[in-house]
Amino acid sequence: MSAAAGAGGLAAALDHKRPLLDFVGKRSSGRALLAERDRLKAALAGLGAGPGTRLLILLPNCPAALAGLLAAMELGLEITLADPRAGEERLRQDLAAAAPELILTADLAIVLDRLLRLDAAASAGVLVVRMAQMLPFPRSLVTPFL
Repeated sequence: MSAAAGAGGLAAALDHKRPLLDFVGKRSSGRALLAERDRLKAALAGLGAGPGTRLLILLPNCPAALAGLLAAMELGLEITLADPRAGEERLRQDLAAAAPELILTADLAIVLDRLLRLDAAASAGVLVVRMAQMLPFPRSLVTPFL
């Protein structure tokens, strides 16, 4: 079974309104996850992603990471996951090993600063998701300062 076929079957199982994920107190349904997957899939495709495109997902364990993984699987991308909490040297190694054409990351200052210092955006397109959308109020107010 291909990754795209597996993702499609999983998507059918997720198509409901019941709470599926709880991220720092904000609950999301399967339908919300699928909507985010569709949004990210369109954005990745808009950046030229297609079968075989190398994608580095540089996100914490959050709903956008799961949605991005589903979107990438459906597009047939080559996926590498990296931990944004890792040190700069580890991130440098992950970037060198993955040689990504696209990077999916969050609008967290510490992550974006590392990517800029490592000059990762010079050779890869960068798609940024907003962490505030994944957090409940009032936590969403502090994400610009992270």
